[in-house]
Amino acid sequence: MVEGHKAQEDDLPADALRTLALLQAELPLKKAAALAAEIHGVKKNALYKYALEQQGRVITGVAAGIALQRL
Repeated sequence: MVEGHKAQEDDLPADALRTLALLQAELPLKKAAALAAEIHGVKKNALYKYALEQQGRVITGVAAGIALQRL
């Protein structure tokens, strides 16, 4: 299976990630990524992919925690 390029935190400015996090709390991810990208002059898709990856890590972590609780 071939996997696309993963958005790395190092590839994105810290200010853009902070703005994205703040906007995500109030807006849908697609809109938050678009606005943060426009503000900081980065690619929207890179921010969007980064946020999706972070959400996946959170969901995976929650699932692992639930599995541990059942043991």
